[in-house]
Amino acid sequence: MFAQMTIGKKLMTGFSALLVCLLGLSYFSLSAVGSLSGDLDQMANRTAREVDLSGTINGTTAGMRAESRALILAAALKNTGDLEKARSGFGNLSTLMDQTIREIRLCVIPSVARKPWTKWNPACRRGKRLSRKWPGCAPRDNSNKPTRFGKTSSAQ
Repeated sequence: MFAQMTIGKKLMTGFSALLVCLLGLSYFSLSAVGSLSGDLDQMANRTAREVDLSGTINGTTAGMRAESRALILAAALKNTGDLEKARSGFGNLSTLMDQTIREIRLCVIPSVARKPWTKWNPACRRGKRLSRKWPGCAPRDNSNKPTRFGKTSSAQ
């Protein structure tokens, strides 16, 4: 078959095969760059935010330690001005710590785990008859549950 083809047809066939390979390679490289862009976007936005929040937690923990030391020192020296200043500083830092922990939980915990149990558990979606078999599917009634102090939660 190739013996009957002229040199021009052979060159044109080779050139078209090379062009098809070039188009295939460019498609796969562009799709790889596109997925790389998505990974870079996730790293820049999510991972960098997690690192920033962990640094905030680290700094806030050090500040809380310093404020607790100042609180102890002011209490030992009976200096009420410094005592209130250290107490308010510790309160501000603990509020910041709570907010940061809430925010980092949203980053770290997958979105599936943040949904209510019945939303992502396939056994709960099958019907109420399974609530006897899997108690996690049934709504919980904690109104008469005793607390650690012996009172029921409705009495509190």
